[in-house]
Amino acid sequence: MPGGHISRRLLTSSPIAVRLMSTHAPPPAPAAPPAADPLLGACLGSFRLTRKLDQGGMGTVYLGEHVGIGSRVAIKVLHPRLASSPQVLRRFHTEARAVNLIGHENIVSVIDIQPAPPRPYLVMEYLEGEALAALMARGPVAPEIAIALLAQVCDALEATHAHGIVHRDLKPENLFLVRRGQGPAFVKVLDFGIAKLLDAEERTTDTAEGTLIGSADYMAPEQSRGEPVDGRADLYALGVIAYRLVTGRLPFESDSAVGFAT
Repeated sequence: MPGGHISRRLLTSSPIAVRLMSTHAPPPAPAAPPAADPLLGACLGSFRLTRKLDQGGMGTVYLGEHVGIGSRVAIKVLHPRLASSPQVLRRFHTEARAVNLIGHENIVSVIDIQPAPPRPYLVMEYLEGEALAALMARGPVAPEIAIALLAQVCDALEATHAHGIVHRDLKPENLFLVRRGQGPAFVKVLDFGIAKLLDAEERTTDTAEGTLIGSADYMAPEQSRGEPVDGRADLYALGVIAYRLVTGRLPFESDSAVGFAT
């Protein structure tokens, strides 16, 4: 070992070095498989839940197949933690009532409701296609396509407002595009869960209870401030959607709903 240096040959051949080089970190433990959904395969009424379609803050949507005739529906099941909330159950019932009061072809149909705990659910028509949000994620669309889609939303809103109902949460995720042949997609308006019925018996709304509801990017300023709203709040949201559909960006941006209220 001239000069006090240890040769590489001695270092790599020493028992200590061999032990060090042969020591490896233990392999990471395999990730735990996701918990099986207990509702998949279960029956609600006459329908067996065969596949999860979507999941949101209020519940999970499943594909349901009729056990006798095989017809398919979408079933929205309320999350168990919300099933005992009177406020949430009122929203659930409001959705079914609003949709059936309007009865418009551009609004998703609600076929049945089971509103009682422990497992409230809605039975709706099953739609195949994609949300407008998915189309917008691919970039701006041609004006003629935007007009064809937005005109259908206008028809749905006209019928909605004629029945004294305000959607209050119009956004790209709640507009579903159903492909029909070679023409423009057929639009279905979804999720009337926070719709406001403007008759006297529905005055006790979530906003009146102090909860700000809706999607900030598409929320009219008066709605952001918690003030009473009418159909113009939906038209404001539709205007924001139209702008983003043809430009690829929002007309206004803010970090909070307070910013949209000013």
